[in-house]
Amino acid sequence: MQSVKHIHIQYITDEIVKVLTFKPETNEYELNGLRVNFIIEEALSGFRIQCSLSPTQPIILEKFYIEFEADYTDVKSVFSNGFQSWSESKLFSKSDIIQKPNKLIRSFVGWYGDYNYFNYPQKKGVIHSWGHTYCTLPDKKILFWGSLNEKNAFTNFIHSAEEQSFIIERDVKGWEIETSTCILDVFTAENSEQGAFQHFYLLTEYPEPQVKPATGWTSWYQHYTHISEKIVLDNLKSFQANQIPLDYFQIDDGYQCYVGDWLQINHQFPNGMKKIADEIKAAGYKPGIWIAPFTVEKKSTLYKEHPDWLIKDSTGKPLRIGINPMWSMAFYALDFYHPEVRDYLKKVLETYVHEWNFDLIKIDFVFSVCVFPRNGKTRAAIMSEAIDFIRTCIGDDKIILGCGIPLGSALGKVDYCRIGPDVHLRWEHSWLRRLHMRERLSTVMAITNTINRRWLNRYAFMNDPDVFILRRGKQHLTKNEQFTLLFANLVFGDLLFTSDYLPDYSEQELALFQSIFPLLKQKEIFV
Repeated sequence: MQSVKHIHIQYITDEIVKVLTFKPETNEYELNGLRVNFIIEEALSGFRIQCSLSPTQPIILEKFYIEFEADYTDVKSVFSNGFQSWSESKLFSKSDIIQKPNKLIRSFVGWYGDYNYFNYPQKKGVIHSWGHTYCTLPDKKILFWGSLNEKNAFTNFIHSAEEQSFIIERDVKGWEIETSTCILDVFTAENSEQGAFQHFYLLTEYPEPQVKPATGWTSWYQHYTHISEKIVLDNLKSFQANQIPLDYFQIDDGYQCYVGDWLQINHQFPNGMKKIADEIKAAGYKPGIWIAPFTVEKKSTLYKEHPDWLIKDSTGKPLRIGINPMWSMAFYALDFYHPEVRDYLKKVLETYVHEWNFDLIKIDFVFSVCVFPRNGKTRAAIMSEAIDFIRTCIGDDKIILGCGIPLGSALGKVDYCRIGPDVHLRWEHSWLRRLHMRERLSTVMAITNTINRRWLNRYAFMNDPDVFILRRGKQHLTKNEQFTLLFANLVFGDLLFTSDYLPDYSEQELALFQSIFPLLKQKEIFV
């Protein structure tokens, strides 16, 4: 257990910013009207570290972190877990630099990742990781660190190998505290990978996933937003004719008139969405549908008629979350705490599951709801409440597939969760890679995330590694690249989707696809 150098707390009380920095020598401190309890105790194979604050009057937290003395002499590599589903997650050497994305990228998609929350220092050996991290050691051991509670604040672990320093920083900005509150709860252990993660999840007490490994089809990676009732039904008939035992048949983005106008279905679906859901059920599959519940594009009716529903920037204008060329370019976020927004989303979600009768709801671009702390709540608290709200609206009997979501907020709350970026139709998106975008389209990065986030699978949700692609046309992957993608998804994932159109398959491609059924149970896997 590394020794603590100091604890740093910054908060506001009576509109005055106060800063406390101290080295803990005992378990309890009373400083400037703020009582701090700091406890380190043994837990399973390691230690549990907790810190609570008890103010004498309400305070608003600005910063909180603990710095430890650290020895990286025997460390081989350091794991960086990205901020959300699409974010790069991999092992770095202890002398690497995590490159800050180019300014061009940040100006267009600055809210996709952690670029507005963490100032990338661009220093050799500074590796940061969200939610959990570990250092690889000799003899197949790791030094593991993980946050046991991400509901109230996100946790950033920052390694500085050159400076022999390790920091645990909580994203507490905006957190209003009136009574005694635990603001840090972390587990650390030196163990095998399997042992460390098992003990970590035992302490988190997340409910086990109630779903099983599953297969499915999604419209996105073949047709993107250019879908129609005919295209969906033609694909459905081809799977039914070949007797492919899929679980889910999911309609992705493109059925709505505009993002945000979720009950306005475009002319390509003349019979509406209930008709399609009924057809999917009649074919023996469970219908799924995509939605970005907190996201609004500029051309939508909602944007034009309800500007007061949107999150605003410091000047009072709607905050642009990003640019999407598949939509009307700029898109924005709904203010989850506006009562009319909640009423609208409740109506939308209840329509999807009760009137249209979809069984699986894929929620995407979810990070947009928590770009700012507000109402006395941190980004993590907002995200946690938003997911709980969606679950309440659709009910416990429907399936949630999370995507574009901070993973700490997904644990124990969604059934399946994307753990990597969108698969690209090439092995790598070369110019986005050169611009250091950590949430880019990339097949190789998707595979890398699938492998490195394997320990999330089956503990708090089932991993969705994104689709595999076996078709010849409308893509640029080699046969070896396609097989690598399929193999990684089968070994490390539990939601196996494709977007291929079966009539375009050769006999060999169809045989390879059919060979994945029934899904085999993975045994112990060592990487």
